[in-house]
Order: sequence, then C-alpha cells, then structure tokens
Amino acid sequence: MMLKRQRGFTLMEVMITVAIVAILAAIAFPSYQDSLRKSRRTDGKNALTQAVANMERYYAQNNTYLTATLCAAVGTPSMCPGKCSGVGGTCTSTEGNYGITIPALTANTFLILATPTGAQPAADGKMTIDQTGAKQHDANNDTDYLDAGEDNWK
Repeated sequence: MMLKRQRGFTLMEVMITVAIVAILAAIAFPSYQDSLRKSRRTDGKNALTQAVANMERYYAQNNTYLTATLCAAVGTPSMCPGKCSGVGGTCTSTEGNYGITIPALTANTFLILATPTGAQPAADGKMTIDQTGAKQHDANNDTDYLDAGEDNWK
C-alpha cells in the first residue's frame, strides 16, 4: 500500500508565519507613522518660511506690516503661502496640513502661527515664526513654548 503524500502547509507553519508578520508590522508601522508626521511638518515649515518672505516683501513695499492680510481681495497681494478659502478666509499650507494665521501684527512686528489640521495630528503642536526669524515649536502641545527644545523647529 502506497501512502499518498500530502501537499500544503501545516497549521503550525501558517501560525508561525502570521506571528512573524505581526511582529514585523508592530515594529514598522510606528516608524512609518513618524515619517509621515515629519514630512507633514515640513509642509508647515515651508508655509511659515514662505509667509515670512511674503510679509517682508509687503513691508518693503508699504513700510508697515499692519495692513497685511493672509487672504486679500483679488488684485491685492496675498500673504498666504498656500491656499485661501476666500477673501479674509482661512489660509492653509500648500498640502493642507497646517492652518496659517497671524495672531499678532503691528506696524513693525508680526507673529505667524501654523496649527496642525487635517491629517496632521494636533498633538504634533503649533509652530511660530516672527519678524526676527525666531522659531518656536510647541512639541508637547502644552500651549507654551517654555520647555527645553521648543525654541526651534525640529
């Protein structure tokens, strides 16, 4: 009597393979998420840098920051580095990961704020830049910039 050879995988082999894939995924997924967060933060950094350039150009032409607006009327230079939702509307970064606002504005000073929106987690914290180029990043999202390492963009 001839025994017929079985083909395929045993349950144990399949379970070991699934376990190995699960372990690899548990290690790789957080790294992938961190890479996405950092690349989205670059969108915010670029938006802030472009907004500062726009503000400086405006100051050179008008000798004041006070009348600058992010989303200006048609025919008026816009300070928004990305997309505007209309005149006086909301300004977002090019990829839409950050909302851009000017919370402090005088004739000679400004502060531009980038707040995470959309796919960028709010826990990533806000970023700011002022007319002197001083950069801050609320890395732990505690609403202040006083903690170690929050005096720059990482």
